[in-house]
Amino acid sequence: MWCNESMPYKLSFSLVSLFYLLSASGCTTSGWSNANSLQDDSFLISRGIIKNTSRYEISDVNILHLPTRAIAGVSAILPHTAAEMGISPRKLKADSAVLTWHQQAQQYEVKLVLPKEPVRSESTYFMIVYEIFPGGEAVVSLMPDSKVGL
Repeated sequence: MWCNESMPYKLSFSLVSLFYLLSASGCTTSGWSNANSLQDDSFLISRGIIKNTSRYEISDVNILHLPTRAIAGVSAILPHTAAEMGISPRKLKADSAVLTWHQQAQQYEVKLVLPKEPVRSESTYFMIVYEIFPGGEAVVSLMPDSKVGL
């Protein structure tokens, strides 16, 4: 009788143990993630750059990365200059970004699809570059980062 009463406990403990062993045995989240997300192990994002290509100052610049909800931002960028955001090298796990900013008392918002692959390069480290243009337009690209390790 005692064996039958503990049987459900042993079975649930065995299932939990099996689940733990399977999850800890080298299964990674990249195999379970969205196929459109950037998950290549061959490169890492080491910096973020926001370029203001317009002739006016932009302010309250924010970038919301989706679906990770990671946020980056700067208070202002002067005309024809850039703001740099240093980050510890990591994989880019976001699929898209919402870029918002103010320029000449007008607010802009642009949703960008993040690049799936960087430009061809021997580099392992890349920077994600957001460029803001006059009229509320923006683009994003991945460029080799030559400053890593300097």
